[in-house]
Amino acid sequence: MNILKFLQDNRIEYTTNHKHNTQGWVNIHCPFCPPSASKDYHLGIAVEGKGVVNCWRCGARSINALFKILDVEPEELTLDISIGTKPKKIPSVPPLTKLSHTHKKYLHKRGFPLEIIEQRKLKASRFRLFIPIRDEDYKILGYVARDVTDKAKEPYKNYGDIKKYLYGIELINHSSIIVVEGVFDSWKIPGSVATLGITWTQAQANLLIRFKKVSILFDNEDQAQSQAEKLADHVSYFTETEIIRIPDMSDPGDLDREEGIKLSKKILI
Repeated sequence: MNILKFLQDNRIEYTTNHKHNTQGWVNIHCPFCPPSASKDYHLGIAVEGKGVVNCWRCGARSINALFKILDVEPEELTLDISIGTKPKKIPSVPPLTKLSHTHKKYLHKRGFPLEIIEQRKLKASRFRLFIPIRDEDYKILGYVARDVTDKAKEPYKNYGDIKKYLYGIELINHSSIIVVEGVFDSWKIPGSVATLGITWTQAQANLLIRFKKVSILFDNEDQAQSQAEKLADHVSYFTETEIIRIPDMSDPGDLDREEGIKLSKKILI
């Protein structure tokens, strides 16, 4: 549905140019906050988010809950969801098998114990390691396929619309969260999720705003830090946010397991 037209037709005051407003969102005074709260455009509605509604004071809601409290009827049927968007159908993937000696040797070289195979439900196809991307109900939404020979022109191949989700989010059981770039980074740091690259999407940001605190740990290179700052700025309208850097280390994936566990315990609440 056209969110702006809906607000105009129902004479609901809104803004797209306010301190609480971010690109792709429209803000209104939050009808869920108590009357004592200031009316300062706290509630954001994702213009193309298919039901994503969030107040930086009182939290996420479904758009149908918004319609109900406003006592209005939309012309079009909406999805009763509060965060995230529905994934596209997973494209065909090659037949997957158990990991061979070559795949296990690659994991060992990267510093991962073989227990990670069962923990992360890893599969293989020829010379690629297939890493499943799951939602919070453990449904497989797609795969990241990593070349284990380090000779392929494309080290990584993606299967499915995986950039709408955060790798590892189904395993999070804290009220805070650590955000890293890659799958292997997240394996080193318990309680972390990966954006699957330094670029992030609005859908991924929508998944983060439910947490009380978001700690962003990207590589120390300039381009990665620029993306980290943009993500932090975007999410900070809704929750506490910080950017973390590891001194004298360019890549969080260079941490050993003990260092990753220690860092996680220090950050998570």
